[in-house]
Amino acid sequence: MENLDRRRLLGTALGVAGTMASIPLLSACGATVTAATAATSSSGTVSATSSSAATTTATRAAQAPPKAGSKALTITYGQFEVFKTQWDMHVAIINEFNKTHPNIYVKLQGPTYQKMLTEVAAHDAPDLVNTYSELTLGPKGALIDQSAFIARDKKYEQLALVPQALHYYEYKGKIYGAPTAIATQQCLYYNEDLLKKAGVKPPSDTVWTFQEYTDAALKLQKSFGANSNIFASAPLNNFDYAVYANGGRVWSSDGTQLLIGSKEARDAYQWSWDLLLKHKVAPAQAEVSSLGGTGGLVTMFETGHLAMFFSDPYPLSPLKKVTAFKWGVGPGIKGTKHPCQVIIYPLDITTTAKTEQERQAAFDVIDYYATSDFANNQILTTHYGIPFRKDWAAKAKYPLKVFVDLATHNDFVYLERPYPNVSEFNTKYATPVWQSVALGKLPVNAAIDKILADYKTFMQQYNKTGY
Repeated sequence: MENLDRRRLLGTALGVAGTMASIPLLSACGATVTAATAATSSSGTVSATSSSAATTTATRAAQAPPKAGSKALTITYGQFEVFKTQWDMHVAIINEFNKTHPNIYVKLQGPTYQKMLTEVAAHDAPDLVNTYSELTLGPKGALIDQSAFIARDKKYEQLALVPQALHYYEYKGKIYGAPTAIATQQCLYYNEDLLKKAGVKPPSDTVWTFQEYTDAALKLQKSFGANSNIFASAPLNNFDYAVYANGGRVWSSDGTQLLIGSKEARDAYQWSWDLLLKHKVAPAQAEVSSLGGTGGLVTMFETGHLAMFFSDPYPLSPLKKVTAFKWGVGPGIKGTKHPCQVIIYPLDITTTAKTEQERQAAFDVIDYYATSDFANNQILTTHYGIPFRKDWAAKAKYPLKVFVDLATHNDFVYLERPYPNVSEFNTKYATPVWQSVALGKLPVNAAIDKILADYKTFMQQYNKTGY
């Protein structure tokens, strides 16, 4: 559990459309694991969590036990977090749920993500779990369809800030995950002190183009001097950001075609890799490990070794304690001819419960996260994400408000759903190709051509299970 963040933080990856402090991964949704382990998830990103936030289970808030003699139905809830504030938020929400639902007792437990996947695949998981991006587990019968519960609970959809998020995990009329909060990716975190010292105006309310970001990063790096252990930019934490911002698409709407061969996508990939390989304004994985330790890029930022990085809301939690320098968050990035297009994804939990009674109890927990005042307040104050309810999301203040504004932007692009077999394709095909790019053995465009050809062959093997 200590080596996995909730999801979609930032860092490095291995595959088609992920990140690149190590190597980029095909990312259908943006899930993450820590830079320290460099393990790949189905979406491929590697997180950069704060080492100071990674705590042992013993230091975290303890769950209230069931009342003596209670005959409440007990269901289990498997959750994994690194940031103590986020874990403690779940404890607070579950304690309050148990208090207000005397007929149900939710037992919170903390498996590692990989252990959870193994348990879900074996049909031996907790009653509630994070589906992460493993949608393929739904059609295999390991996850329970939520659509009937959602249909019965009209307020669930009516209160949603982004109603489309309810169908993020839909496949053939079944919904295998239900959002409890949402988030946007691609906001820009920056060290305002370092930017001002280099003569770069902080992008507090503007969206930089690719070229403007590159110019700022080069100016910053020059100001740090030769052989500096401070870097202007993190490796782009998810190539999807750049592809969408440049007017491209990663997947076709039905998920059957990989679209990274377009000019927009190719230009975005090239720009992303150039930050690391050509302009040398971003650290390689060895430098991330050295300067960030187990905390990765966020620790580099906290300690003044990194000036800028893109991410979703999660770093807001550990960065609250930073007082050594002034930092800020601005909107994302855009291609030269295209507006900033926003990626939105749900923060979900789903159920593997066996009986109808357990399934209803499990959905009651999901509903409580999404619609109760208590849970939405917890999500808002801990910066766990954007509250599911639009009335609570409207209460967000800076810097979380930057993410809320993006989520309600008219031009957002709703991130394609997580498609099956992505993880296997990355491991067998995409990762080795991008490793060659990282080593300077293969140009970016040639890598894209090879990945597209490999994907066509790969999907022919899975035409019975693909979208």
